[in-house]
Amino acid sequence: RSRKVKPGTARRELGVLQAALNHAHSEGVLIHPIKVELPAASETRDRWLTRSEADALLSASAPHMQRFILLSLYTGRRMSAILDLTWTRVDLDAGFIRFADGAETKKRRGRIRVPKQLREHMQGWEDGATHVVNFRGKKIQSVKTATRRAGERAGVDGVTPHVLKHTAITWAVMDGLDVEDAAEYFDTSPETIRKHYWHHSPRHQERAISIIEARK
Repeated sequence: RSRKVKPGTARRELGVLQAALNHAHSEGVLIHPIKVELPAASETRDRWLTRSEADALLSASAPHMQRFILLSLYTGRRMSAILDLTWTRVDLDAGFIRFADGAETKKRRGRIRVPKQLREHMQGWEDGATHVVNFRGKKIQSVKTATRRAGERAGVDGVTPHVLKHTAITWAVMDGLDVEDAAEYFDTSPETIRKHYWHHSPRHQERAISIIEARK
């Protein structure tokens, strides 16, 4: 049977196949290496929300989704990290959230200080549930559909959980956060910040321009 998938999905799954074939060759299961042809990588879409779009999205969202959106916009964490967050890892008095639980995984999460705006929101959220973002007291497995529908109600196109994460980092860099501080706070590599976000900074290529413009 065949199924329709996006090029990015096909590239990712074929990449897994390539890794398996490489491993089989290294173990002597295959005599010759087998090369898998991958679809070309698609260009990264630089989609982030404006402040007015974020306000519209919040207004169009149910309470549990408002929690998710605010946590995304202030912490820049992945959907899974936010949905896994329990109140036992939140200390509003000390002003910390610990997204990591036990050993760190490849999907880095880390601990952050809570911005005062987010802390003020969260102080009214405790409802006796285990998880910070919950629906009728129960853990939520995914908000992909809910995010898309909230975007449709708000008239905001292309909203996904990843766009919310992308927005958080983009706003911070736009406001002047440097590469190292952004990497530490958002638990993202400096290389990723430079590649995907630094062009939004008011200091992007600042030194280069100052040197070039100083020419006689």
